[in-house]
Amino acid sequence: ENEPEVECLVNPASRDLFTREVKGLAGAIRSSGGQALLDECASLLQKSPTGRLEFGEVVSSGAHELQQKNFGCILHAGIRRQQPDSDDNDKPFMKSLVMSILKTADEK
Repeated sequence: ENEPEVECLVNPASRDLFTREVKGLAGAIRSSGGQALLDECASLLQKSPTGRLEFGEVVSSGAHELQQKNFGCILHAGIRRQQPDSDDNDKPFMKSLVMSILKTADEK
């Protein structure tokens, strides 16, 4: 049975992408993507004026070793970690982030 091809995988990224150990989905992407993915992410950060992925920013990288799983690219979306006891309303931020993800995916 053929697996469906997925054009883009969305990585809920920390601001430093994969320059440190991460857990969850980002950790699984980091460990499966191979050294070429880590190198490309380091290069993306070097191109940034701040050297980090900004909150709400979306950047694209190749899928590298994940191409074997039929992923075409990875969209790294800079998310904020909300504290569990926070009353902060992140709906406008998340809406803007989702729109940025869709726009970046459409450009692929």
